[in-house]
Amino acid sequence: MDANFPRQEDLERELEAAEKELALVKEEGFQYLTSMDIIRNELKHVMAETSKLKKIEEKPDSTVENLNSKLLQAKAKLEVVSLTAEKAKSVKTNLSLTLEYLKAEAENAKKEKALLVKESVSMEAEIQNAEFETRYIEGQLQAAMEELEVVKSSEALAMGYLTENTMKTRAYEPQNSSSITISKFEYDYLKGCSTGAEEIANKKVAASQAWIEAIKATEDILIKIDLAQREIREKRLEEEKEAYRTKRSSSGKRMVIDGDQVQSRRQKWGKNATTLPRKPKKRNENLTPTTWKGNGNDNLTPSNKLSLAYENQA
Repeated sequence: MDANFPRQEDLERELEAAEKELALVKEEGFQYLTSMDIIRNELKHVMAETSKLKKIEEKPDSTVENLNSKLLQAKAKLEVVSLTAEKAKSVKTNLSLTLEYLKAEAENAKKEKALLVKESVSMEAEIQNAEFETRYIEGQLQAAMEELEVVKSSEALAMGYLTENTMKTRAYEPQNSSSITISKFEYDYLKGCSTGAEEIANKKVAASQAWIEAIKATEDILIKIDLAQREIREKRLEEEKEAYRTKRSSSGKRMVIDGDQVQSRRQKWGKNATTLPRKPKKRNENLTPTTWKGNGNDNLTPSNKLSLAYENQA
């Protein structure tokens, strides 16, 4: 009966793995927040340098371009870190929900296991009672058959004795007599034989009916056990399929969302990078470009790697 359900040790191992993964995501979130603080400080420093450069009327174009590039890179990194932090929060939420779901499933499995154990014990008790009744009825039927054999043997002896007496009586009676004289013992014996035969027949009928009822009860119990086991297997299979579909859908949804967000960011950065001025003619009043087109390595953030690993495990 226990083989149809996931073991408690497997569920506990899955819970521990989920908790470890959640702790790892939290640690990555803290690292991302620290990186954001560092980049924010760097951005403040760059902005301070930019304000100083605004006060200076003449500076080489190379210095302006370098500062422009640094500012653009810092802002792009800040956006990437912000997006990564949002993804980490989403992964944390999903892992928390998965952990709660696994805990609920474990509790339900424990309750169902206890219920099935109780039902199994009650069914075994019913089977034992049915077997006891069957053995009792078999004993009664055997006793009735033995009694019937004894009665048949006694009847055969009595019939032989009766036949012998009847033949002797007829030998002494006149041949033209229309009646036969029998003794009181013979009359009582014939009357008792009919009554005993009726009682034996009733006992045999009752024993046969009890035997049939016991067989039917045993078959009903076995059918109930088979139906219960089949229902348990079907329910467990449906739960495994539902959990697998939920896991696959959540993983695919996260991958699609992450890919769309990164693609939109890259397109936005590419469009704005084409409008970046090469050389300032006068004092550069706006030294904070909106976007920066990064290289291909920035697309694979730690959250994307975590999502890909989760997808491969699924």
